[in-house]
Amino acid sequence: MGGTLVITSRPPGGEGWDDLLNLAGEDLDWGILFYGDGVYGLRSGSPRAQSLAAWRGGLLAVDADLEARGGKDDFPPRVRAVTYGQIVELLLAAGRVVSWA
Repeated sequence: MGGTLVITSRPPGGEGWDDLLNLAGEDLDWGILFYGDGVYGLRSGSPRAQSLAAWRGGLLAVDADLEARGGKDDFPPRVRAVTYGQIVELLLAAGRVVSWA
């Protein structure tokens, strides 16, 4: 990856999200990894998911959290499910990691 990986348990939208998206701009080397209850906002058709419609960077979510919160079929195919092992690999490969708690 080499770019910036943002990890968050907050769903998209709400306070601070516009700042984050503006900071990233059009940089495709940015990815956002959602975990815990943060994955709720990625559900297909949710207003919060729509706030990321123009986002061109990567959207990732913890596989176990997607399953625990409705199953992968409730989320757009654009959201890449990752295992805990893959998270470690992503963190090590990222040039910068930002916690957006």
